[in-house]
Amino acid sequence: MHTTRDQELADTYFRLLKAFDLSRFRPVDTGLAGIFLPSAPVGPVKLMIVGQETRGWLGSFAKVYDTPLQEYVAASMARHRDLLAGPPRGSRFAQFHREAQRKLRTVEGSVAWHNLFSISFKERSPIASKAMGLIAELSTQLLVKQIELLQPRAILFVTGAGYDRYLKACFDGRIQDSCVVEPRRLWRFRMGDTLCLRTTHPRFAFGNPHRVQALQEVADELACARSRASNAHSPQACVGGTMPALL
Repeated sequence: MHTTRDQELADTYFRLLKAFDLSRFRPVDTGLAGIFLPSAPVGPVKLMIVGQETRGWLGSFAKVYDTPLQEYVAASMARHRDLLAGPPRGSRFAQFHREAQRKLRTVEGSVAWHNLFSISFKERSPIASKAMGLIAELSTQLLVKQIELLQPRAILFVTGAGYDRYLKACFDGRIQDSCVVEPRRLWRFRMGDTLCLRTTHPRFAFGNPHRVQALQEVADELACARSRASNAHSPQACVGGTMPALL
């Protein structure tokens, strides 16, 4: 289903990608997948779940050069929309997304799916890619714009501690009230009025208790809404008290 906000997001992608000049990737695009461009969910976003990166997307990055940009944006958003509409199959992330929808079903709004990195490398993390600098730059611009447009009431990063330095770089200067609930397992902070939590990726079973806790905190935040603004810190104890260099 296409919505006005979906079109706004598509227009934003088009302008951003055109201004970025994707030809900058040409010398270092070997092994890169296509660009992950999430569609807009129906209704307000009560929770945005941010993963790491896709294992692949729309074939190779080379399609970006051969396809009209507007057409490419539409295809990437349609792929995202189709995956959300289909069964989760064996994807731990997709299963967790469905679990979050069930957990928050009594609260109006949608659970959105986004990623910290918009491009993967050889169906894995782009960190080892020669294009990593460009990928981080583009991904930051995309995710910041997605959050600005969709205005989620809470954000859950299931990116794991290994991605913390990239998460912090993405939101440099925006992170407030940082609290390490459990080292490497659960980190809580705010960006403005938005509750944010970072925990482990769903493919790691050992992180289940912390993902359950994170979803419960999101549910509590949504249920109490703005009434909790004056008491933004959870009763859970913080370890340290300030944002660490690497959690």
